[in-house]
Amino acid sequence: MSNIAVVGDRDTVLCFKAIGVDVFPAGAADVRAVLDTVVRNKYSIVFLTENLSVHVKEELNDLRFRTLPSVVLIPSMEGSMGLALGGIREAVKKAVGSDLMGKRG
Repeated sequence: MSNIAVVGDRDTVLCFKAIGVDVFPAGAADVRAVLDTVVRNKYSIVFLTENLSVHVKEELNDLRFRTLPSVVLIPSMEGSMGLALGGIREAVKKAVGSDLMGKRG
């Protein structure tokens, strides 16, 4: 078993299987159950597509206070929603007290 899991729509996650990562195809209806399974199975890193992250906001908030797993948002095949970059921006602002990344575009 890999220590890395990828959760998202089938088209997005299947390409990760080729590099030996455990993949968990999910949709909006079952992403909570899939995320719970991944957490219970003690994966260290969980890549989650941005489009599904909006359905598990509360769970992701709870996971932020745990050491593991580290949850990383990634774009789906449909493209980025800007959530991952927004999360990084907020973390930097919280750490240094200023928006070093600045708003672009």
